[in-house]
Order: sequence, then structure tokens, then C-alpha cells
Amino acid sequence: MIDFLWWAIHDGQNYAAQVDYSAMAPALVTKAEAALKSVTVGGKPVLP
Repeated sequence: MIDFLWWAIHDGQNYAAQVDYSAMAPALVTKAEAALKSVTVGGKPVLP
């Protein structure tokens, strides 16, 4: 799930206009990145 969300806020943004969505603002992408990087499993970060 974390990998999908990371894709969605980066490469997935290229598809936003095609499906009538607006791209995320850069500030929101930064916040989403921080949230995803804070996810841990067994005390270890999921993302490097």
C-alpha cells in the first residue's frame, strides 16, 4: 500500500488530467512524503 501511495503522489500525477483530477500541490506532495516515510513495521521504516 505504501509503495502504491508513493507512486500515486509522484508518477501517478502524470495521469491526473486524463481522469479529470487536478495534480497535487507541491506542498501537499511534501507532506504526503513525510507521512509515508513515517510509517514503520516492527520499528523499522517501510520506505528508505
